[in-house]
Amino acid sequence: PAGLAPHAAPVAAVAGRAGSALIAARRLAAPLAGSATARRLLLLGNVSRPAAVPAAEARAMLRGSQHSTRIGAAIAAVAAAELRPQLAELAVPCGFVWGARDRVVPLAAVRGRLAGRPVEVIAGAGHVPQLERPRELAAAVERVLAAITDR
Repeated sequence: PAGLAPHAAPVAAVAGRAGSALIAARRLAAPLAGSATARRLLLLGNVSRPAAVPAAEARAMLRGSQHSTRIGAAIAAVAAAELRPQLAELAVPCGFVWGARDRVVPLAAVRGRLAGRPVEVIAGAGHVPQLERPRELAAAVERVLAAITDR
């Protein structure tokens, strides 16, 4: 998981190259987002039920990354980062909102590392809960904000 379980430089570099290849493939296949089958492939790992995402929303999400030129470097940097000490030392209140079905950064992999901070889990959502469960995300953010404000 990003910054919470760092990978060795060679592994991080491979993750970066894979991320770049994925974005390139999405650019080519984005026009096919009208097909539920294509959405399953295009959004794989980002949402829990890609075929259920409306075609227009899938296209908008894909358009958002179509000009990404440094995604590989960003993924490699995040994969190699060690942020646990900084998380434990944060002097500002913070909390987390997670999709229960997130396969990119599974909650089980990081829950014990969240330093007792408030965590809201959105049932049925993957890595992009704002796309799958926008109302639930808004409510979860409100609960986290209330929890960190009361501290």
